Amino acid sequence: MSTFANTSTAEQIKKLKKTDDLINFLSKQDLSLEEEQFQVLRKQKITGVDFLDLTKEELEKYGFELGPAKRVLRFINTINGEGEGQKKEADVNLTKISYYQKYENEHSEASDKEIRSFMDFILLYVPEHPKGSYEDVVKTFKESQEKTNKIALEKWKSSERLLIGISKTQVIFLKGSKIS
Repeated sequence: MSTFANTSTAEQIKKLKKTDDLINFLSKQDLSLEEEQFQVLRKQKITGVDFLDLTKEELEKYGFELGPAKRVLRFINTINGEGEGQKKEADVNLTKISYYQKYENEHSEASDKEIRSFMDFILLYVPEHPKGSYEDVVKTFKESQEKTNKIALEKWKSSERLLIGISKTQVIFLKGSKIS
């Protein structure tokens, strides 16, 4: 699929007022669409503005099979995401999955809890640092885990001190009361 360098792609597509112009544009993209899908666009008189708002349900309702529908939607999401300067959720998820797979391969001895913790971290880290290398992600994750472990240990120690204090208070209280 083509990748676009600027926000003008969505604007270019919006300017396509004729279905055949849209089809010409789409045929130049790496979407593997066939004449059958172009016929659907012609029959429904889809123009550039309409195209950017298409949903999976609409595409399937009018005859797009699942594969072409997904490719078109991924393309639309990429284009619509450009204007906001953000990756769409599907693109971010693919990034997360590739990081996860690399982590899983290198750490096959990791427990489910460790893997879940790493995935939670990636969900927060990757959108903020999408160009970070795998090593950067792992390093930041380990630092985060160390910090989290220190905080958890401090909380546990505080709780333990509190429980010891409560126990001592109860003992003192019981010593001062008369048991009948």
